[in-house]
Amino acid sequence: MEEGYISEYEAVEYAASLGFKVSVHKLRKDRANNKGIPYYKPELRVLYKKSDIDSYLEASKIIPKGR
Repeated sequence: MEEGYISEYEAVEYAASLGFKVSVHKLRKDRANNKGIPYYKPELRVLYKKSDIDSYLEASKIIPKGR
């Protein structure tokens, strides 16, 4: 397995280390609804890339406009 690919449990820990609260259940629910963090599914495993998690979080950033 190429470095940078992590399991869904490791993805939850990685997101938590970045201050983003997510659970394995949420990741699974998002996959079932075809939304959320991009993932890879070789054979029967579900894997995430740290760079995809970083990109997803960056794209979710909201910058408030001044009043």
